[in-house]
Amino acid sequence: MESPWMAAARLMAESLRRRVSLKSLAISMYSRAPRGFKAEVRSVAVGAVRNFMLLDRLLLLAGANIESMSLERLCYARVLAYLLKLRGASLNDPKVGEVARASRLDGRSLKMLGRLEVEDAYAGLEGLDKLSIKYSMPMWILESLVKVGAPRLEPLLRRLQRDPSRWIRVSTHRVTREELVRRLSRRGFKLKADSDLDDVLQVLSFKGGITETPEYRAGLYHVQDKASVLVGHVARSEVGVHVDLTGGPGGKITHLAQLERYGVACDVSMARCSSIRELARRLRVAVDAVLCDSRLPPLRLRGRSIVLVDPPCTNLGRLCYEPEVKAWMTEDMVREFAKLQRSLLRAAAEAAPRGTVVVYSVCTFTRDECERVVEDALSLGLEPVDQRPFIGEAAAPSRKAQRLYPHIHDTAGFYIAKLVKV
Repeated sequence: MESPWMAAARLMAESLRRRVSLKSLAISMYSRAPRGFKAEVRSVAVGAVRNFMLLDRLLLLAGANIESMSLERLCYARVLAYLLKLRGASLNDPKVGEVARASRLDGRSLKMLGRLEVEDAYAGLEGLDKLSIKYSMPMWILESLVKVGAPRLEPLLRRLQRDPSRWIRVSTHRVTREELVRRLSRRGFKLKADSDLDDVLQVLSFKGGITETPEYRAGLYHVQDKASVLVGHVARSEVGVHVDLTGGPGGKITHLAQLERYGVACDVSMARCSSIRELARRLRVAVDAVLCDSRLPPLRLRGRSIVLVDPPCTNLGRLCYEPEVKAWMTEDMVREFAKLQRSLLRAAAEAAPRGTVVVYSVCTFTRDECERVVEDALSLGLEPVDQRPFIGEAAAPSRKAQRLYPHIHDTAGFYIAKLVKV
């Protein structure tokens, strides 16, 4: 079997080439590998991609011609630089030497790379230029964060370089939060009850796999970020039917069904509809999954409905989970996502009778995907209303929307707006 460091470079290259998550790709590539091997592959691949701009800068300073490298060779070079400069590995280690040979860096570049300090990568730089290299954040993303007024920018960037906090949503229709804590504690979990949401636990540590317990298989909990669970609480209503216009992968609509007994999930993908049904069966909640494109007629909402619009987005709020996204996402892709988001919110507004509540949420930071999408929808008869619980930072429109940030709320980055059709 190849070394985990060689595997990490191949995994990184394939993820960037195909623009798919490291996690999903690792499952398909290394599902049968030993647990320790998979953990090391993930650790090195994630570490290298989190620091890809800083590593590229160090390679350039070492004299490497990275512009002429194939993607695969570049990823071997990045992993090598990561091991030497951020992991403290030595070229005398045979496994490091194997990666060095795959990178095909010449002796002079290897010698220079060994002499460089990490701080040399951003020495002489100031302001956003320095932050961009230091935290390997493309300039356009930094500028987007500045435009939305993200509080304490450098602590946010520092937090995005670390693994996320782990949260689980308790199936409170089947087990109390206290009972689940008792059961999982016996399995080596350390858990903390969240003070904002009564069906959420923070996982401080655990043994084995978080999804490998009998309680998980029995549907007593679901792994879901706290910010995502918050959307369900904001959207819940004891009156009316909850409809998720972009239902996959099913976390939010199954939560609403848990809270209010029933939900409808629409999705354009047959595979995602199947996943929603499977998740609903495991959690034992009532959800009807409907294969359709929610942007198109004959979408009609009759009677009292609560509509969730949680469309695809750039996922920049999930960089703790998927740091590889920042390496391939572009400003053009932001505009494409925003176009899709506006069309889905417009469809909801046009299909909804008066009095319908529409909740819009995205796990990203850009103004184009957040405030501007909602502000455009105000001309369609939607008005912002107060939302509860409100645990984030107030945002437009009318400071009734909320933003959550990883470094402040210990969650994914999220934007949530609650609107009503008038």
